[in-house]
Amino acid sequence: MDSPSLPTDVPVNLVTRLDISGVKDSQSQGPVFRGKGKIVFRPLEAKFLEDREIIRRMDLYCRFKIGFRSTKTSIADQDGVIPRWRDAVSIKVKDQEFAKLIIKDRNRLSFTDKVGKVRIPLDEVYNKGKVKKWYSLYTNKQNSGDILIELEYIPKESDSPTSV
Repeated sequence: MDSPSLPTDVPVNLVTRLDISGVKDSQSQGPVFRGKGKIVFRPLEAKFLEDREIIRRMDLYCRFKIGFRSTKTSIADQDGVIPRWRDAVSIKVKDQEFAKLIIKDRNRLSFTDKVGKVRIPLDEVYNKGKVKKWYSLYTNKQNSGDILIELEYIPKESDSPTSV
């Protein structure tokens, strides 16, 4: 019995750029959308395990970084181990998966100390638009406390996901 032969001169269209923004991740609850826009960070409060200052209380501020862009909050002056911030900062995004947060203690006479850091995944805020969550902070691979942050994703008008 002869097997059928396939034509050899069939044109094939190659995909040069494949949009997978609506593809479900095996661990996520829904489609992951990443796009252009900005992330607004509102650090609300933190709880540190110890005050590293000898004479005064810690003067803490947050430095957020996404890719090569970074910004910092005002200083929670003399708030010590339970700082509260009252401002919000934003960074433009373009498909980044995470943000980095470093909390520093501003010292006027010596070097500024790092008192905690965390890597914040952005998938949840991309999908929900707004997230308020506690994150654990680490210094030298040791837990140094927790921070409550409200994150908001504001997409560019031309880049927001649409329903079909």
